[in-house]
Amino acid sequence: MKLLDHKNTFAIEYELKPMSPGIDPACNDWGSVYFWVNGRNLFAFENGVPGDTYHWYLFFLVRWFCENLSFIMKALGVVS
Repeated sequence: MKLLDHKNTFAIEYELKPMSPGIDPACNDWGSVYFWVNGRNLFAFENGVPGDTYHWYLFFLVRWFCENLSFIMKALGVVS
């Protein structure tokens, strides 16, 4: 898994999962993602109950993060 930043403050951790045979690996967008804030994986909760993390197609999630990264960084006080 790749970890971006520190789990105890804020981090995004992800892992791409293998697709079906015959699918071009360059098109692989299936995987797991962990969204860490203060040492807790916010994606591991469903209806307030701890569970597994987010497993699905990551394309739309990655696109949303890319489009909103500047707002996220400002909200976290990382940039002004």
